[in-house]
Amino acid sequence: MAVKIYNFQWSDAGRDRRQRNDCSVRSLALACSLSYNEAYLLMQSAGRRQNGGVTCQQLEQAIPFKWSRHLYKATPELFMGSHPTGRYILNLREHFSAVVDGTMLDTNSYFGKLIYSYYTIHGPQETQQPTK
Repeated sequence: MAVKIYNFQWSDAGRDRRQRNDCSVRSLALACSLSYNEAYLLMQSAGRRQNGGVTCQQLEQAIPFKWSRHLYKATPELFMGSHPTGRYILNLREHFSAVVDGTMLDTNSYFGKLIYSYYTIHGPQETQQPTK
């Protein structure tokens, strides 16, 4: 039986080493092709405090491009198998992670963990937020 190997690439998105609990900043930077500092300022304007976590609503306020949210109950492995292209932010338990073109970009793989929802990032050419 063939075993599918899923792509993982370690990345901290160029973060400031003094930061903690910054998975939202890192995933926003990586999924939206922003610098860490640009993503940090967007998350700060949405209410993130230094070294603090965020809610899904705060992340939604910070995404600078058109996006859509989808409820999803599966693991990153299943997600990447069914979403081989595109830019996404995964909402796992107490964690956000970026997936770009079938590769998870993060400081840990989080394989086997449950995804609660995910955000599709539609790109910089579409900057209007969807209606909620």
